[in-house]
Amino acid sequence: MENLKIPANRLLGKIGEGYKYAIDILNEGRIGIAAQMIGLAQGAFDATLPYLSERKQFGKPIGEFQIATEIEAARLLTYNAARLKEAGEPFIKEAAMAKLFSSQIAERASSKCIEWMGGIGITKEIPVEKYYRDCKIGAIYEGTSNIQLQTIAKIISKQYSNSSKN
Repeated sequence: MENLKIPANRLLGKIGEGYKYAIDILNEGRIGIAAQMIGLAQGAFDATLPYLSERKQFGKPIGEFQIATEIEAARLLTYNAARLKEAGEPFIKEAAMAKLFSSQIAERASSKCIEWMGGIGITKEIPVEKYYRDCKIGAIYEGTSNIQLQTIAKIISKQYSNSSKN
């Protein structure tokens, strides 16, 4: 559309600020995506636990539970980003960190759970394969993982640049 005129009483926000508004929404949405990825990781882990308690390989139980620690770390990063946003404090770096880490953990957790379950883990009879497929989008939408890394680096560089001037 070209030369579109919008009456002043129908305008949302200020003229020329649309990009800023869109980025603000993306920054807020990253917290939600992080929470979604934590749910996927936790779901995969929870679906795998009963199987792990029964399955042994070479006489030893399969699976290590480090992934539970990683899921909890992702959860705490996400809670912190949400807390900062709710308090009206800067949260963009923390939201990017939460989204990045949570999407990585969701993929790692669901992949590990499939490995621990063996051949049955990739079948549609077990929900873990769906968690694995669903988690891939977490590294893509609301900003790819590379965008999250750039956002984090830009903010940290700015913080250190400002602190070295003081």
